[in-house]
Amino acid sequence: MALRRRVLLQRLLIGAAVLTAAMNLNATQAAFATLRSTLGMTQFSSVQLQHVPQRAGHGLVQRGPCACGLAAGIVCCALTRGCRVPWPAVRTRLCAVGDSVAAGTAMKLFSPAKINLFLRIIRRREDGYHDLASLFHTVAFGDELQLEVLPEGAEKDELKCNLPGVPVDESNLVIRALNLFREKSGVKRHFGIKLEKSIPAQAGMGGGSSNAATAFFGANALCGNPASPQELLEWGDDPVIGSDATFFLSEGTAYCTGRGEIVTPVDALKIRPDLGIYLVKPAYGISTPACFKAMDLKSLSSVDPEDLLKTFQDKGTSHDSWVNDLERPAFQVNPNLGELKTFLASKELGFEAVLMSGSGSTIYCVGDPQGGAANFEAATKERFDIEGIWKTQLMRRPSPSEWYSQV
Repeated sequence: MALRRRVLLQRLLIGAAVLTAAMNLNATQAAFATLRSTLGMTQFSSVQLQHVPQRAGHGLVQRGPCACGLAAGIVCCALTRGCRVPWPAVRTRLCAVGDSVAAGTAMKLFSPAKINLFLRIIRRREDGYHDLASLFHTVAFGDELQLEVLPEGAEKDELKCNLPGVPVDESNLVIRALNLFREKSGVKRHFGIKLEKSIPAQAGMGGGSSNAATAFFGANALCGNPASPQELLEWGDDPVIGSDATFFLSEGTAYCTGRGEIVTPVDALKIRPDLGIYLVKPAYGISTPACFKAMDLKSLSSVDPEDLLKTFQDKGTSHDSWVNDLERPAFQVNPNLGELKTFLASKELGFEAVLMSGSGSTIYCVGDPQGGAANFEAATKERFDIEGIWKTQLMRRPSPSEWYSQV
């Protein structure tokens, strides 16, 4: 009877653990403790389902150990005191999570750009930063980042990028993010990173911060999710990986204050699902320090950012309340950018709204141009020196536990 009772308890607890994993709840450790105390076990480890790729968010974990919920859920039973899981169809082998994740485990993740739907500068702080208030939103244009777990003996991360000139040492925000993840989680593993860049530099679209946040999420997923989504947000609140990185760890729409690191999630806006966003990046960038240096605090907008936020929440993008306090200083740094915005905002093109993102130099246009996209692109490139024009749309994460999925 004792043996039968033990087997029954095993089955019940395994089922509960699998259900917990499927629901993506952070109760794996509780399952460990319950199983150990109930069955009198003193040692346990996790297991791997062979030949079953697992999903962590929207990144596919390839051929590696089950580093996330399911591996942590189907735990212990086969590995203590000679007990065996009575399901022969499930083939298992020893594999601890975290530091013991198998080398070669990999995932690809989309790293989105962002735009600022409004940006108010509130004041200059004593530490040299500026307090701001801004509504950030991710868009379905961005980079691709692949993470692969290196062998246990690896002592540093290995970053490769398709764009020449992008630093691949510890000055890169991706490497800084992985260092921060190791510091916060206690996991010591290093990673190989392949970064395919599409987001331009000095564009005001948060490319580097997005890459850092994506690497942060991916490392956490590959190592068995030592941090919950909320803990990941808290861990990412560190200027070492950029002021915008915390935003990208939200669900994609957020009211950001402080220097940008205080992130208040905002529900999905009331927008048309087919709303087009055109990103227009001139062939030059705008230095953020130069932009802030040129800023005159007395000439800033006086509109209350809370009122702007309410307008976007109530009306989506169907209004005239589009404000970016950094436009004027950016146009002083490079007057050509001001001329570009004037052209894009002309009645002849007919966009619903036109605004610079961040400190520039990208200017985005909401809606679709009169005369069609091809004519708009040709006319813009004929008149201005343009690096790229990309049509995209606003996007969000499916849930706090899933990453952005490229549209």
